[in-house]
Amino acid sequence: MKAIVYDKFGGSDLLHLDDVPVPDPEPDEVQVRLFYAGVNPVDWKIREGFLKDMFGYEFPIIPGFDGAGVVSAVGVDVRGFQVGNEVYANFTKPIIKNGTYCEFITMPESKVAFKPKNVTLLEAAAFPVASLTAWKALIEFANLQKGQTVLIYAA
Repeated sequence: MKAIVYDKFGGSDLLHLDDVPVPDPEPDEVQVRLFYAGVNPVDWKIREGFLKDMFGYEFPIIPGFDGAGVVSAVGVDVRGFQVGNEVYANFTKPIIKNGTYCEFITMPESKVAFKPKNVTLLEAAAFPVASLTAWKALIEFANLQKGQTVLIYAA
């Protein structure tokens, strides 16, 4: 499959198109044919090496965490998804290596969600990191409670 990769930390000039193996799903994983990948500020921060002490990583790295597409294969233990289902996810894994700037990706079934019917795959690919960031800021950090109001400037 085609993927955007980099082989060491540095600038955007290190990004290049390469051929890499299509990942096969583990027994509890789904394989997703990605139609869209979200691009987030954390992608370039990792590529530049600013976060290398926060995450485990292994070169070559395919960047990207957000993605949306269609289930293309399922592991033998997967029960909730079928080939052809439209899905999206934050495809973050314990080791930064195989991200969403590629054609196919695998993820445990428990980490993948059905795409809502009222959004496109393009829109779904933009949800995961941005919504997780907002949730962490408002709910976990600011301890926002039901009935409280938040004013957001310049959204």
